[in-house]
Amino acid sequence: MMDLIANLQLYMETSSVLAFLLAYLAGVMVSFTPCIYPVIPITVAYIGTQSRGSKMRGFLLSIFYVLGTALTYTVLGLMAALSGSLFGNIQTSPWTFFIVANICILMGLSMLDVFMVQMPAFLMNLQPSGEQKGLAGSLLLGLASGLILGPCTAPVLGVLLTFVAAR
Repeated sequence: MMDLIANLQLYMETSSVLAFLLAYLAGVMVSFTPCIYPVIPITVAYIGTQSRGSKMRGFLLSIFYVLGTALTYTVLGLMAALSGSLFGNIQTSPWTFFIVANICILMGLSMLDVFMVQMPAFLMNLQPSGEQKGLAGSLLLGLASGLILGPCTAPVLGVLLTFVAAR
């Protein structure tokens, strides 16, 4: 098994086509994880209602949704690439593990009603100026979905971002 991984790593270093193919296949596999399923009805409902029965308009809305999601991951990738080894060092730091573990514990205790986490007042008072419709709304929905689906895609995205940061 270790020989297979070593050979695959060697091929990926010499062939960028294989690296892109593996990244694509990993992305397709991530789309079948259970935490992706709740976003599907939201996406279908938005695109279905905004397309007004036109297949071409539905296709364009879908393209802008995917562009929004891709833009979110592109920004994350650029941040990882520009930070270089800093991203990898932060990711493997014991302090990072400590902070993330404590945040998870606190959020779990909050879910068990041990204490309440209040939304800041300035966020509660924000009222949207109006519904975003059309291509801009689809792009914004894609941007938000990229952030929401982050925990689902984190294993694959983390490996890809670490690979990019190492280069």
